[in-house]
Amino acid sequence: MRPSRLRPSHPLLKAARAERERHGAAAGRKLMQRQAREKCTVRYRDGGPGGNPW
Repeated sequence: MRPSRLRPSHPLLKAARAERERHGAAAGRKLMQRQAREKCTVRYRDGGPGGNPW
């Protein structure tokens, strides 16, 4: 997921902002990338919303 497509109040962005404030910009980016990857893995594990991998 690209940050520019998320609403400013999206939980993923909120978590990344908090991480950035505590540990710096790189940590915020890593958190966003990790969470997005995990959510995509779960969502598309069985082929995604349509049931097909394509």
